[in-house]
Amino acid sequence: MKRRLSLLELIVILMLVAACGPTPSPTQPPKVVPVHTTLRLFLVDSYTEDDFWSQQVRVGILETLARSGYATVDGTLELETFYMDMRHVSAIEDVKPVALQAIERLVDFQPDMVIVSGEEATRTVGSRVIVVRVTLPHAEDYA
Repeated sequence: MKRRLSLLELIVILMLVAACGPTPSPTQPPKVVPVHTTLRLFLVDSYTEDDFWSQQVRVGILETLARSGYATVDGTLELETFYMDMRHVSAIEDVKPVALQAIERLVDFQPDMVIVSGEEATRTVGSRVIVVRVTLPHAEDYA
């Protein structure tokens, strides 16, 4: 008499076949596409260059951009940083002139990208920066 396989038996057999099959190759990291243009980045930081948190943010940004082919050493990244030094500002009215300085420098630099880091920078500068157009170089590589 013929015996039919139950659903559970069929699942177990399929799992065994899959487990005995070839091992898939490890996932390859995304390939870095050579970049031939310069990215102009303006970074506004609430604190100072010596601030540990600010240093970590900056390193993270630079490492991330380097993995995408942008670095200051080869000229594919032009970075301008404005430190607001808000830890030494005690009165709220002292924040506005510093924010205006940051915006003036930003306008003069004419960046492709602006990153605003820290609460004060986000509140005072980030709220005044309007994104008109976002263009990712080699956007098809990120799809």
